[in-house]
Order: sequence, then structure tokens, then C-alpha cells
Amino acid sequence: MTIGDDGHGGADERAGSGLVGIRRRVAALDGATRVSSPAGGPTDIEVELPCGS
Repeated sequence: MTIGDDGHGGADERAGSGLVGIRRRVAALDGATRVSSPAGGPTDIEVELPCGS
């Protein structure tokens, strides 16, 4: 799943933005999280979760 916005970018996981919580929850399910948020935007968050069988 990919979520993006058209904001100003610069999302910082260390600043208490909630991204750390997302990353932890995804990791608990053996998934991966990628965040791209350059200054000037946009911010894109990609979450990949494994399929159960």
C-alpha cells in the first residue's frame, strides 16, 4: 500500500510524527515500511505486508 500527500515534506520519524508507530506495527507483522519525504514535498509512505497462506 502506498500513501502520499502534496504537503511540504520533511517528515521526521524522530520528531514524534507517528511514523515510528507505523513502522513498529508493520515490523511486528514481518512487513517493510519505506518513507520518502524530501524537503519541499511530497511525502510518500509505502507499506508492504506478507500474504498469509
